Amino acid sequence: LQPIFNKPLRALPFAVQIGYIDALNFCLDMENEVLQFEDRLNRSLMETLALADAEDETLAPKPMEHRSAESIVNLRVSCLRLLTTAIRLPAFNNSPHAQHRSRIITVFFKSLYSRNVEVKTTANAGLQIVLQATQKLPKDLLQSGLRPILMNVQDPRKLSVEGLEGLRTLLQLLTNYFKVEIGSRLLDHMKHIADGQSLQKVSFSLIEQNPKMRVVTAIFGVFHLLPAAAVQFLPTLVERVLELERSLRRTHFSPFREPLIKYLNHYSKEALEHFSANLKDEAKGRFFAQILSDKAAAPLRTAVMESDSFWAPLTGEGLTDAEKDQAAVNAVHVALSLSEFPEPRAWLTSHDKTRLALFEAAQSLQQKLQNKTLASSLRLPVEQVGDQLMIILTRYLSEKPDDLDFFFDLVQACANDELAESHRLFHFIYEFIITSTSVDYQRSVAVRCIDIYTNRQKTPRMKSFVFHYILNPIFAMDIQRNWESLFGNNKGTELFDKSMTDIVHAKLWKPQANSDISEDPTQPGVDQSRMELIQLTSMLLKYHHNMLSDARKDVIMFGWTYIRLEDTINKYASYALISYFIAHYDTPAKIVVQIYGKLLGAHQAEGRPLVMQALEILEPVLVKRTGGEQARAPAWTRIPRRILSEETSNTPQLTSIFQFLVRHPDLFYEARESFASIIIPSLNKVAQLPNPSTENKRLAINLFSMIWHWEERTVKENGSLSGPRSPNSETPATNKKAASASYALRTMMIKYMVNFIAILPERFPVPSST
Repeated sequence: LQPIFNKPLRALPFAVQIGYIDALNFCLDMENEVLQFEDRLNRSLMETLALADAEDETLAPKPMEHRSAESIVNLRVSCLRLLTTAIRLPAFNNSPHAQHRSRIITVFFKSLYSRNVEVKTTANAGLQIVLQATQKLPKDLLQSGLRPILMNVQDPRKLSVEGLEGLRTLLQLLTNYFKVEIGSRLLDHMKHIADGQSLQKVSFSLIEQNPKMRVVTAIFGVFHLLPAAAVQFLPTLVERVLELERSLRRTHFSPFREPLIKYLNHYSKEALEHFSANLKDEAKGRFFAQILSDKAAAPLRTAVMESDSFWAPLTGEGLTDAEKDQAAVNAVHVALSLSEFPEPRAWLTSHDKTRLALFEAAQSLQQKLQNKTLASSLRLPVEQVGDQLMIILTRYLSEKPDDLDFFFDLVQACANDELAESHRLFHFIYEFIITSTSVDYQRSVAVRCIDIYTNRQKTPRMKSFVFHYILNPIFAMDIQRNWESLFGNNKGTELFDKSMTDIVHAKLWKPQANSDISEDPTQPGVDQSRMELIQLTSMLLKYHHNMLSDARKDVIMFGWTYIRLEDTINKYASYALISYFIAHYDTPAKIVVQIYGKLLGAHQAEGRPLVMQALEILEPVLVKRTGGEQARAPAWTRIPRRILSEETSNTPQLTSIFQFLVRHPDLFYEARESFASIIIPSLNKVAQLPNPSTENKRLAINLFSMIWHWEERTVKENGSLSGPRSPNSETPATNKKAASASYALRTMMIKYMVNFIAILPERFPVPSST
């Protein structure tokens, strides 16, 4: 160590000074007193003290240069560390140079005001060592150390972020040495710094980067470090932040919230009392909910969980209707913020009373919204409350999916418009019920849905909701999962087994087969609920017909009952259901012919898609179920021909039957002559020129194609067309099939086709010339 003491530190380069000082610090910090407090060490300590206290200009000729500035900072940090090590050693305090202790403390205070964070941190550590060893600092030393910052606090023009950070550091060290009145003075200065004109200008810029707003933020960061009496500033600070955010046009985030959260966390109990009393206030209630959603607000969330009275405003005692509604809106927002964190979410899950109170409050708000008795300022917040509450409740249900009682209470509220339907609920239903891998859980939900449908106390809307969004999708997902094995010899699935079949049969089909469909026909939603039951039955007939053999009688009776419904959609959906029955089970030809005739005779526009679906289901088994092809005039050709001949003036009727014919030209090939004699004269009715609709143009083209297909098949089977109607023959040949139409009809069709092509605005696509 001798080289360290040979020359004064000032005479050495920065790097050597820093290295020597760090070496002394290391040796001084070692046990067994490697270094003794003698003249050489004391002289080096005094040199170190002088270096730490010196101004930048005296340490380097160009202190603002990057390299010099970095070296000066490193030198100061090394000096402060050595002084900190020395001042905590009893040997130094007992040495002849103990009088320099006061000067070292002064240097620590001075360094707290440095702009460099590392210097401030090191000085702070040194002062902590001093305060641990000294219960009370000398008054003159304390005054000299605090004078710079206290002088700055006196004048708002001298306030700076660095100075306020120094004040924060001093407050952490010397809380008992400060009076709470400093907070009042800082609040007064805040008014001068953040005046209305300045705020108006700053609101159009990035407030986080504005110097004045940074000072204001630093002022807020002081209050949680003041003595305990600083709790008196709580209402003022909250109001001041709200005013600033309002002036700066910020409603969700501002730089003032982070320091305020520290203050509110420090006085969490008092903060909770303040916000609970102001839950009826729109701005403060929303502000508190937003504060709770911050990760740093854990003590506040804990205070809410530990409070027995925070949710009292939900009862509305002592509040006007408007205040009660606003308190409910804010309470739901608060609960939403709590539910975003695991521990508060678990707390909400275990507190049924709070959850049910929020549920009832939201239902009350929704009812007032529908009745238009809410204040105009609350309409949008109440719309948002429905979605917020749904998030809370679905989070609860995701934790407790077995609470089916509450789940169906929630579903009932949505179905009956007591709560707004939300995609959050549908997402929960899909993720936790429909796609659940637990067959037992899905079975229990399915049975509850069926019980709801059979319960006369439940509204048709509720029945429709549980079937449309829960029961039918559960069975559809089960079909999808078992698709590969569904069409083999296996009967049913693990979910839809014999027991489930018996439940559906006993509780749905058997009662409905003998039900009075005229009972309460005006109930809102009754048609939709019936439609969902038809949908379920059709799906089960299509994919699980092997399981329904024992229930066939009641299924067909159920369908036969429902085809008498007045509602067009339900009526023809029931026809589609019976078509599925006919497709999978032997059915008397009389019933098949009757259903087939009714479907062909249907022409209402709203039921047409269902009619076409039912006919498409029947078509593969039509020949088999109506008695085969041995009959002279098969029913499947006789019935449409009769209806077409009787309803030649009914264009919708013609259109409906023609659409079925063009889908299955081979089915009606043998009767092509009689059909062509009706189709060709009717072309101008179903696609009336010169302005046919797109759908009718498509139908006309399909009719052309069908007749051409018949002609082409005849030629392939017989080699040529024969008979007086053949364009290629003058003498009839008895052993050949005749053409589809006479010469006159052919001429009529060609004339129509020419006109049709001429008026078409669409061009035939051709390759572009290059």
